[in-house]
Amino acid sequence: MTLDEMLRTSDVIIDDDAIYLPPFYFSETGCAKRLIRLMKGERRVLLDVEKVMREIESDSRICYDEIQLQAIREAIYVV
Repeated sequence: MTLDEMLRTSDVIIDDDAIYLPPFYFSETGCAKRLIRLMKGERRVLLDVEKVMREIESDSRICYDEIQLQAIREAIYVV
C-alpha cells in the first residue's frame, strides 16, 4: 500500500512535517489542547463535586473537615 492510498483511506494523517497513525494523531492533538487550556488556567468540572463528596462520606461513614473537603474539591476538578 502506498502513502497516497493510505492518505486516501485515512490510514495515516499528515500534519505539518509528521505522519501519524490516527490514534496517535488524535492523542497528541488532544493532549496539546488540554495543555494549552491548563496554561491558560481554564478548568471545567466533569462531576458534581458536592454530590460525589456526599456519596463518599455516606458510603465510607467518614466526616471530612473543611480542609479535607477543599482538597477533594480541587482534586476532582479536571481539565
